[in-house]
Amino acid sequence: AVLRFWRQRSRATREHSAAAMAALAPSMADMPKVSDVAEAEVEPALRDLAKVTQALSAARLRQSKCEGAMHQMWKDLIAADSAKAKKAAEDLQNAKFEDYDPKIAEKKKENNATRSKIEALREEKRRIAAAEASEEPPCFRRVLQDIDGGVDSGYLSARKGTLLVASHREEDHYYGFKLADPVDCGWWLA
Repeated sequence: AVLRFWRQRSRATREHSAAAMAALAPSMADMPKVSDVAEAEVEPALRDLAKVTQALSAARLRQSKCEGAMHQMWKDLIAADSAKAKKAAEDLQNAKFEDYDPKIAEKKKENNATRSKIEALREEKRRIAAAEASEEPPCFRRVLQDIDGGVDSGYLSARKGTLLVASHREEDHYYGFKLADPVDCGWWLA
């Protein structure tokens, strides 16, 4: 983009110079012919024209040098900025965000702890599901309808949906306790 800018500027300068020369051309056409003018008048005019041409060439040379210096300065600035950007990118790539922001590190630790808890709960759920699916004690059973076992009969009383833990089994009866109240134990029909 910088090179394009300087090329356009150089082109505009050349076009401006050409336009100035074109503007001078009609006035030069109106000048009398050399043969018509005395030799004494021509020499100072030629010297003046040579001086103007020399000054114009010197000005163009200075302008070209200035444009070259500006171009080199822009290239140097771009190279320096590019080096800074590469260095910053390398620093970011090599950096650990935990070093820059302790909050991020703390949130990651909390996230990992939460994931661990979720995984532990899933494992516990799998274990309970396996125990519920098992027919042999120790196993879990959910009460499908209310059980009225009586107080001193040795049978367990439980409401529908209560989770029971069977510690052993005899034929079609389980013996165990309520998961929510381990003190309340007794027999129930399988």
